[in-house]
Amino acid sequence: MELNNCRVLITGGAVRLGRNITQALLAAGCRVCCHYHKSRDAALLLQQESINYSGQLHLLRADLTDFESLNTFAAEAWQVYNGLDVLIHNAAIFFKTPFGQVSEEDWDKFHSLNLKSSFFLSQFIGQKFVTQKSGKIIHIGDAGAKVQFPGYLPYSISKAGLTAMNRGLAKTLAPHVQVNIIQPGPVLLPEYYDEQAARRSIEHTLLKRTGQPEDISGAVIFLIGNDYMTGSEIAVDGGRSLY
Repeated sequence: MELNNCRVLITGGAVRLGRNITQALLAAGCRVCCHYHKSRDAALLLQQESINYSGQLHLLRADLTDFESLNTFAAEAWQVYNGLDVLIHNAAIFFKTPFGQVSEEDWDKFHSLNLKSSFFLSQFIGQKFVTQKSGKIIHIGDAGAKVQFPGYLPYSISKAGLTAMNRGLAKTLAPHVQVNIIQPGPVLLPEYYDEQAARRSIEHTLLKRTGQPEDISGAVIFLIGNDYMTGSEIAVDGGRSLY
């Protein structure tokens, strides 16, 4: 698939890793529909910066956990550029949930955003991809899907579900739609991590260092350009999944 003028919807594309992916897409000449929810200021700043890139940017705000409005959001995103070529599931939440203290609300938060919204967006847009006989879905997963984090079990389980969904969608939407997942390791560590937590994350990689956002956005660009991969898991984790 050609990157220039490629029509992309990315969720959570205004901050952190999503922001870097959005910038890489714009630099490659893509027409990007960037979803955001609470990060309005960051989204508007990104819009200002977009004039420096060859691609186009359109902002679209939505609460992806609001199931009643999810299809409306998907339909609006589809109309921005009169169709889409790529759907990138990036929006997610991550916070510590020590075992024994996990609430039902915690569980629902992780699965509603990290897993449920991704499935139903994929269902809506994936069917349109099948009709047009082309399209790509890229999930941004986590090394924790395979190497579960004891203090973050609901999060890890939601990402494991995303990994299973990746394989299922690849089978369901074949042969015209490619579906793949990128499994990042420690990249852009959470701001609330103290020195001990950061050091532990690094020590649990084989390369003994954090990755860069460009490592992930580069994998996204690669998957858009490659037309003979589906159902694949790309570990960009510094060896975290082998530790």
